[in-house]
Amino acid sequence: MEPPPRLWIRFGDFLQRTPEESRRWWTALVQSRWSRARELRQSFLLAQSCPWIDVQHWANTTCSNQNIIAVCEELVQEGKLSRQHTNGLEEKVLALIVPVPATMQERGRSA
Repeated sequence: MEPPPRLWIRFGDFLQRTPEESRRWWTALVQSRWSRARELRQSFLLAQSCPWIDVQHWANTTCSNQNIIAVCEELVQEGKLSRQHTNGLEEKVLALIVPVPATMQERGRSA
């Protein structure tokens, strides 16, 4: 089985996943046949091997909350991860969302 790249392990640390949980998630990505999961896996492998990558753009697209949650949901549907495993992961991802202060929301509506 393909071991997870260091970047994946660091991403798991960021999401407060244990090494075992990160490996389980990586194994699910490796075994998946669905395109979104395969794209996420390939993106991590590519990002690790490309020192010139725009990390900010990559993180905002590949690792966006929407993308990570969508991949988790598809891995459950495909039978590669359990609902129990993805619930904890999705909760961590959602906890990272910073709410926009009401004053900024008001400015956005008046623009």
